[in-house]
Amino acid sequence: MYLIKKVLNVNVIIVEKDNKDVIAFGKGIGYQQKKGQLISEEKISKFYLPIEDNRMESLITFMNNVPVKYIELAYEVIQEAEKYLDTELSANTLFSLTDHIYFTVERIRDNVIMTSSMYWEFKRFYPEEFQAAQKGVAIIEKALGVSLNEQEAANITFHIINGNSRSSIHANAIQITKIVTNILKSVQMLVKKKLDSHSLHYERLVTHAKFFAERYLTNTMLNNDAVLIKTVSTLYQESMAYSQRIKRTLEEIYEKPITEEEIAYLAIHINRLLLSQNEE
Repeated sequence: MYLIKKVLNVNVIIVEKDNKDVIAFGKGIGYQQKKGQLISEEKISKFYLPIEDNRMESLITFMNNVPVKYIELAYEVIQEAEKYLDTELSANTLFSLTDHIYFTVERIRDNVIMTSSMYWEFKRFYPEEFQAAQKGVAIIEKALGVSLNEQEAANITFHIINGNSRSSIHANAIQITKIVTNILKSVQMLVKKKLDSHSLHYERLVTHAKFFAERYLTNTMLNNDAVLIKTVSTLYQESMAYSQRIKRTLEEIYEKPITEEEIAYLAIHINRLLLSQNEE
């Protein structure tokens, strides 16, 4: 049993758990409940993060100013995403997604069309999260009777990535996506020919670039394989030259050095891609 500290609405209450105030969500758990009463754990669908004292007032204000249906919708979208991705999204996702859905629907009703500058990148680099977001879009459209453009799935993808507690890259998702995009655009520009974005080697380059970007941002880059560097520099001179130019571009943008081993591995993937393109 948990002590009710505050009823925010019929589906969201604040209870005391392990001597901390936490948010609890469950269909109808706040109905006819009052502060000081007890509620059984069976009625609670999910607990959310402990509330810092300095956030309590702003949280209550937020919950009181957003219609309950948007909180319920965000919760349903999160549940669907967690089921589809077999993961658990962080507590903050409920509030950030609620606010996003509310804002988006209000803009649509004001005939303001919202787009996402990261649509293409999220769709290509995070396909599973994007598909989960598409399911969320369908839930919102059905519940509210609105029509959302496909770019809205990219916006929801952002919230899913940031809220994925099992993902090692969620904290740097935007930066990683930008680095990968920079690499792909640079390769396209340097080779001066259209690349097949659906080919196996292109997909392998994308995957490698994502892991490289994560290592780059977390300062865990591969290093000290002198034999590899020498071999690649000798055998794949053209691809190594491309990699070196990409290296200089990224270092100028992020003001962080890139190891020669990372550049060598990137050259290997570029070389494989170029060979596959020439065979076609």
